Amino acid sequence: MTSEDERAARAAGPVRMCCICRRRLPQAQLLRHVRAAQAGEEQEAGTGLVPDPRRRMPGRGLYVCDKAECRERFLRRGDGRKKR
Repeated sequence: MTSEDERAARAAGPVRMCCICRRRLPQAQLLRHVRAAQAGEEQEAGTGLVPDPRRRMPGRGLYVCDKAECRERFLRRGDGRKKR
């Protein structure tokens, strides 16, 4: 990101990183997921994660950008972390 892009992102609010492609984007452009606190919560495809569109659920969140490739990889990977 150039310094102009960084300034624009800061002006737009908090900046977060997509856990798949590692791009830094304004938080408003990313979808946040958190671990399901209870078994009754609707999880995404067996990942153990639930979307948090209001960004208010407790716990450390994982952010995914709106690129279709990132969302598919996030669902396949399970918890969004890189494999070691």
